Amino acid sequence: MSADSDHVTISGAMDVTCTSGYGCGGYSDVSDGTQSTLVDESGKTVAVTNLHQASPGSTTFTRSYVFTFVDVPKAQRYGFHAGNLNRGVIWASLNDARNNGFHLSLGS
Repeated sequence: MSADSDHVTISGAMDVTCTSGYGCGGYSDVSDGTQSTLVDESGKTVAVTNLHQASPGSTTFTRSYVFTFVDVPKAQRYGFHAGNLNRGVIWASLNDARNNGFHLSLGS
């Protein structure tokens, strides 16, 4: 949490599991540098950042990304979105978002 008690820092991670090592086919909208948004309970965008690739991949074809939103105004809950509009918004309460962050995965 930042020094201002009316603002928080929210972090998270996203794993994308591809079907082969030659690309992520249906997940091409999620990559290093993809814009990510954080909205409050009313749907208003309160922070924007980018995904950063945390690992280059492995034999399981999983790519891991991390993100951090800093100086976010406090809200009752937050919604995270990255990628195309079909991805939707993933919601978490203030306490869960602040204390545990967002942990997301695409693919199987």
